[in-house]
Amino acid sequence: MIYGKKRYDYLKPIAEEERRIEAEEKKKREELERIAKEIAEASEDSILK
Repeated sequence: MIYGKKRYDYLKPIAEEERRIEAEEKKKREELERIAKEIAEASEDSILK
């Protein structure tokens, strides 16, 4: 039981950091996808006109 608690206490901050980094990467990826979608829509509009 003590080993498990020590391991959990050691891994908890590492997991929190990984989750924070993953959230930042997801936010950047979603922003890039949104920009790409807007560019694609804008180019479609200019082609159709």
